[in-house]
Amino acid sequence: MLGGMRATADFWHVQLEHAIEPGDPQTIAYECSDTGSMDACRLIHRNADGSILQIDGRAANLSRELSEGVDVGLSVEHTLNPGNSFFIRATGTYLTAVRFKQFDAGTDFPVAGTFNGTSWPRWRAQLVTDWLHGGWRASYTAQYTDSLQECGDKIFPGDFAYFAVDQCRSIASRLVHGISGAYHWVSGLTVSAAIANLTDLSPPRVNTSGNANTDTSIYPVLGRTYLLRAAFQFR
Repeated sequence: MLGGMRATADFWHVQLEHAIEPGDPQTIAYECSDTGSMDACRLIHRNADGSILQIDGRAANLSRELSEGVDVGLSVEHTLNPGNSFFIRATGTYLTAVRFKQFDAGTDFPVAGTFNGTSWPRWRAQLVTDWLHGGWRASYTAQYTDSLQECGDKIFPGDFAYFAVDQCRSIASRLVHGISGAYHWVSGLTVSAAIANLTDLSPPRVNTSGNANTDTSIYPVLGRTYLLRAAFQFR
């Protein structure tokens, strides 16, 4: 910490062994024939002549998952004079790796920086600034989501037969702005107003998403929105 400034950086690494997952029949057949994974092959039941009778797709402790990255943060607090100050807070996460393996001896699927039913942007960051002056408060926010690569589904081949595994496109990055302001009276009344998605940015198209052709978990879908609020605190 230097004066009113604080910076942090944290590395994290999470590895999950034998995660419970439902088995996808196509993936089980692929892993058995192409990688020779015994964990996959034992789920295939055959007739006496060797033809497939059935594939056991029940949920089981099959897969391995790994994710790691770095969280960074910076905060600045500065008082100009009594009752007049500003704050800046910036946080971000960088994914160094995200990998899935449905079977121990099976194919390793790296997905950091891609969309594969879930978005895995390399970078996600947020900036928040606040200015306080007497009863006034003004804020500005910015949220950044890195670009993604969307290719044919690699984890469950065949789910998108019209979209080849090696056919890829780029999902553009997004920077979403927001502003807000408020005034607080000593009587206990506070009036605030805000505009979210200030530039009315549309979410990017995600071809293989089953939810409105985008990812509603990380992109705003309502466009520019407004808020006006009055609150009174009884003393």
